[in-house]
Amino acid sequence: MEEASNGRTSKGKKAVEQEPKNKVNKSNDIEGTQYLTGEWTKKKTTKAKASNAQSSKGEEVEEDNGDLKRTIQDLEDKIRAQNVKIKDNQTRIGKVTMEKDNVEEDITEQKNKETETGRKIDRLDLRKGKLVEKIGNLDLQKEEVVKEKAKLGKGITELKRKEKYTGTQIADLKKKENTLVEEKGALAKELDEKKTMRIDNLEKRTEELAKDNGELKKDNEKLVRKERKTREEKRELKNSYDTLQDKYDGRCCSSCSIC
Repeated sequence: MEEASNGRTSKGKKAVEQEPKNKVNKSNDIEGTQYLTGEWTKKKTTKAKASNAQSSKGEEVEEDNGDLKRTIQDLEDKIRAQNVKIKDNQTRIGKVTMEKDNVEEDITEQKNKETETGRKIDRLDLRKGKLVEKIGNLDLQKEEVVKEKAKLGKGITELKRKEKYTGTQIADLKKKENTLVEEKGALAKELDEKKTMRIDNLEKRTEELAKDNGELKKDNEKLVRKERKTREEKRELKNSYDTLQDKYDGRCCSSCSIC
């Protein structure tokens, strides 16, 4: 009888010792599930922050490229304006050159008239020697011809002065044209530099975006794998929890293991 009593006492003691142990396992299972769920939530938050940082960086590069595009458009407009000025300058040079040619023709014509007038004076002098009685009239004619010659000489001097002025004007216009061409070259060079800078920025942006996308893709793949693993662990923990719950729900009392 004493042995039977000792057996019942030992069995009851074993059940009491087992009960706290089961409670500890059940508590650990629940805490593990909560920890994994928290880690999964933190990973999702980190992924969202990385995406926002990439978007801000892309907007900054877009703004820089917009400024470059406006600078390039302004330079192209200036070059077109310079082309118009150069064309107008060349038109003026053509007109002044034509005027210079006309002046040269007038000078040649006046010189021919001057030569002809000199010959006329010589003929009159010859007639004067032969026709003494008509000296008075011939002197008057000579005086008129001399006046005409002086007038023609003044005209030639004025035309030569005008020719010199037009030559100076042409030189100034050509100098201005050279300046305009140099300015156009400088603008074209700056335009090429800005276009090259824009292309370099676009290529750099493409490389950075490709690199960021590659890193994000790797992070996403890691998160997907961790998320899949977390779901598996969560499912296993839930199954373990359900098994333990069923086990505890099947007991008749705290001193009994399983009825």
